[in-house]
Amino acid sequence: RKWLFPEIEIASNEHMVLFASGKDRRDPSVALHTNFKLGRGGDAVYLFRPDRPLVIESQSPDPLPEVRNGVSFGRSHDGEWRFFATPSPRETNGASGVSAVTSPVSFNVSRGLIDSPFHLTLSSKESGALIRYTIDGSDPSEENGRVYDQPLLINQSTIVRAVAFRSNALPSMIRTES
Repeated sequence: RKWLFPEIEIASNEHMVLFASGKDRRDPSVALHTNFKLGRGGDAVYLFRPDRPLVIESQSPDPLPEVRNGVSFGRSHDGEWRFFATPSPRETNGASGVSAVTSPVSFNVSRGLIDSPFHLTLSSKESGALIRYTIDGSDPSEENGRVYDQPLLINQSTIVRAVAFRSNALPSMIRTES
């Protein structure tokens, strides 16, 4: 009972956008905003029927995963929770096989001032993940950068940016070390 919907009716196959902004706007003629925000670390969202005792009508994963700009998270047409590369507010979500986020790349040496050459090893917790990296400061992507396949000899000041990819998952966040 953290936030109650105003008197509205959402018909079958209709969609509504509800902002978890903390602004507490309940006028159904404009965008609805809850009186709470979702935490960056992931909160859960529950929808309850108005019955007493409370009965859960719908529930998100707990915690909700971190969602990035340009990506949405919701139920796919088969009812499974998925990420969507093309957000579809006010429309039915399409099909998506993306159900996870790839863990960030690990560096065996952290940034800092190092006065002798060393071998930098990049790794992923995810079995079968493909790591791509750049040393020119650009963003590594599926199309940009080199595929990591052996330790890198670092013998001068270098900026290394790396990202991991795996099937049916969002890529990791880009990690940068210098």
